[in-house]
This record gives sequence, C-alpha cells and structure tokens, in this order.
Amino acid sequence: MKIAAARDDMSPRAFAASVAVDVAEGRLVLVPLDRRELLAEFVAVRIAINRIGSALEAIAAPLDPGRDAELLQHIDDLRARLTPAVRRIEAAADTL
Repeated sequence: MKIAAARDDMSPRAFAASVAVDVAEGRLVLVPLDRRELLAEFVAVRIAINRIGSALEAIAAPLDPGRDAELLQHIDDLRARLTPAVRRIEAAADTL
C-alpha cells in the first residue's frame, strides 16, 4: 500500500481512506488476488475480439457493395457473431 500511496502522492492512511470511500461509492471494485489473472484474461480476450471487429470493418470499407456483396455478407455475419461473444465474455467476467 505504501507504493500505491506514494504513486498518488498520498500518505498510506489517506490512500486507505480514499480507497475505502471509492469502494463504498461503487467507483472501485476489489478483486481477490486469485481472480485477477482470470479477469486479465477476460480483458485480453475482449480486446482481441474488438480488434477482429475493427479489422473486419477495415477489410469491408473499400469493398464495392454491388461487386463484393457476398464477401460483405460474410463480413457482416462474422461481426454479428462477435457481438454476442463479447457479451458472453462480459457476463462471465461479471460473475467473478
């Protein structure tokens, strides 16, 4: 806690009080150490899925809807499948 307090230019007591208020007001959620790695993995997977969605948008942008309709449909189908995947990941993370 001393390191975190020093980082925020606070005394350890002031830092502890600040954290307690943040938790009480719902601005901060404390996570047990044994679950932090799991939560980090959820975050990494969500970021990866968002990057895939962005890559699909970049691929689709220059395509011609008339000439590339089939490919655009496949891209739209993939993006539609990503959205519920992100929601499932977020729901699983929320249960921790």
